[in-house]
Amino acid sequence: MLSASLKTPPSLAALSPSACGPVPAASFPPLLPSRGRFRLSAAASEGATVSQEDDAFEEARLAQFAADWKAVRADKDQGKILTLPVLRSNTGGIILKYNSMQGFMPNPLLSPAHWCKDPKRPIQDVTKDLVDSFVSVK
Repeated sequence: MLSASLKTPPSLAALSPSACGPVPAASFPPLLPSRGRFRLSAAASEGATVSQEDDAFEEARLAQFAADWKAVRADKDQGKILTLPVLRSNTGGIILKYNSMQGFMPNPLLSPAHWCKDPKRPIQDVTKDLVDSFVSVK
């Protein structure tokens, strides 16, 4: 009885890759435009001048970034305790600044000294109070 009420499924031959032809190659993820900095000036009509300024700015920024990473690794290897400013907070933690870099410290890594004074207070309120103050990190 049951087998008589079941219909055969439709054929998938019409959907096979060979029936549809070749699939065009897609670039994934799509290429995004570069994040160059644009400055409005009298020299803006000369594209080469603006791109040279952008290249010089980008090289200086990358050199500073590399120097900051080297310094942070050296401080970590030496076991230094750094006192860093808190720029802002979000629901997950706080954003710290070290030279030209920013770093994230999740809420569970905060010292209990920051939030144990009032355990019923939400941790997000505690981190909001830490903005514009300094936190010691290792």
